[in-house]
Amino acid sequence: MAAAAGNNQRRDPDVIIYNSETLYLIDRRFSTTTYGDQSIIIKLLFPNDNTETGVYELNISAEQEVAFQRRAADNNLGPVIYANGLYIPGSRLPFVSYIETGELTNTGDNERIEYHYIQPFYYIIMEYYSQETGWKGPVFVSDVSLKHGMDNNKLFYDFIKKLVINAHVANIFDPIMHFYYHQSHGLRMIDYGRCITCQSPEEQKKCIDDMCKLVQVRQPPSPTIRRSPSSTRRSPTTRRSPTTRRRTSTRRHKPSRSPLRQSQRRSRSRSPLKRSQRRSPLRP
Repeated sequence: MAAAAGNNQRRDPDVIIYNSETLYLIDRRFSTTTYGDQSIIIKLLFPNDNTETGVYELNISAEQEVAFQRRAADNNLGPVIYANGLYIPGSRLPFVSYIETGELTNTGDNERIEYHYIQPFYYIIMEYYSQETGWKGPVFVSDVSLKHGMDNNKLFYDFIKKLVINAHVANIFDPIMHFYYHQSHGLRMIDYGRCITCQSPEEQKKCIDDMCKLVQVRQPPSPTIRRSPSSTRRSPTTRRSPTTRRRTSTRRHKPSRSPLRQSQRRSRSRSPLKRSQRRSPLRP
């Protein structure tokens, strides 16, 4: 097999044997090579360069990816990881890699030569969501209903909410191609290399919003908060007391008597002439 382009022209083996399982090369990219069979997949992650800094950065990012995926797997949302670690040339690996020469052995099988890696890489051995074991994927919200009696929109929304709130994980960059479904195991997500952590309620809300937008999921409307009647009624302590209410008097006051009139009235009632007339002895 020709050497893979890039990454210092690395050579990728054709076959990996892990726990008596034969895993074949199924995908090869600049920094990733993947091997799988029906139930197990091995993902090899290579550094951008083989310098000490490049290997260190690879180890940091790969360990973070493993941590995200383990948290998802603990909540039945992602593939279970069986083994992982950083390989430095000369160290031991939990699997053996082979190159196929293209020639046949005496038994009619392809001749294989054991391959020894000369570049550092990070390996992740995990559960494989293959069609042979009943998985469908990638699946989308727009597909025909995946789960009987449930709308796909609700299925995806419940998954995203559980991933963010329970596992504190979100993919807000490229989640749409990473969903798989199994009738017995439900909806799952693969590839946690570009995930982030969502801890606070504010972060979780934003993560749910972003993931729903990218996966094209409609969120249910937010519940409206109704005020109770007691909250809108004025408290008895704030009412004005009847005694303190300002009164506007409507009673008419009698006009005050002029002092001149009062003196004239007194003078008339006390006139000596009239008193003498009333008491005159000549009056019969």
